[in-house]
Amino acid sequence: MQSTGNKYSPVQVRNPLSKHHLVRLLPAQRLDLIFTKPEFQACSVNISGDFLRLDDIEQVRNGWTASVSQLVNFPPADTNLFLGEITIFDENGVVASLCVVTDSPNTDCFRAIEPTNNHFRLEPHQVLDVLFYSEGFDDVWDCKVVAGQLRLEQIDHCRRYPSYLELLPPCNKWPVEEHYFRFRLDSYSIELVQSLPQGRYDGGSLSFMKQNGNLQRSNLSIVYNWREKKSTVYKALLLPRKIGEGRSHHAHFKQRKQKQAMQSTITLRKIECEEMEAGCNVIFARCG
Repeated sequence: MQSTGNKYSPVQVRNPLSKHHLVRLLPAQRLDLIFTKPEFQACSVNISGDFLRLDDIEQVRNGWTASVSQLVNFPPADTNLFLGEITIFDENGVVASLCVVTDSPNTDCFRAIEPTNNHFRLEPHQVLDVLFYSEGFDDVWDCKVVAGQLRLEQIDHCRRYPSYLELLPPCNKWPVEEHYFRFRLDSYSIELVQSLPQGRYDGGSLSFMKQNGNLQRSNLSIVYNWREKKSTVYKALLLPRKIGEGRSHHAHFKQRKQKQAMQSTITLRKIECEEMEAGCNVIFARCG
């Protein structure tokens, strides 16, 4: 809900119990975690990533709250940006976790900038872009795809001039090069997932490694959420013919009636004309 001054009311998540729960935030919108159940009273909160900050922990009636804000005032974007992962844990391990992203009208593409070791949640038709920045031209980034129940495939990798610089944390130095990766489910996994019941499935992991003198590693584990809608016929998840072919990599779920082609027979008749100045020659067409 938007109020005056382009500020938004906080998103509230109360007593989360699931893992990899997806939370969408608007620009500068805060996230409030509210814990009132007894099993959360001995829990702690951990945030991974460069774009989220734990501002305050406050005791309230029947529990406690944790207030999380965005570190950078992100402008509206044409894709969903991964802000970070919030983990709620106790002495026995992880109780729940949240995957926090910016809210965008384009729900088919997600972007992760310099992830560390995170879990990321996707749906089968969605595409994931991963960016790493470098301060020199000597860095070489490689990626190894590790399969789970479902498997990603790398469909693009290039080095290019840095983009989305306004999304970098303030502590980062100005980069000179961007290493861009793009991933989607492979064709086997797309066929497989349509035969599976609703649920969450292990999509494996993406292991990134920078191979220059300063060795650096990053791991991104993928979880796929598959929700079959009864009102929609899932005919196919179409793959692109080639990389960069517009929105063709997006999923097409609804079965549409094919258009029937119309066929006509055209007869051409030549009209004799002695002089070009006589005017325009008209060729009549008769459809049968």
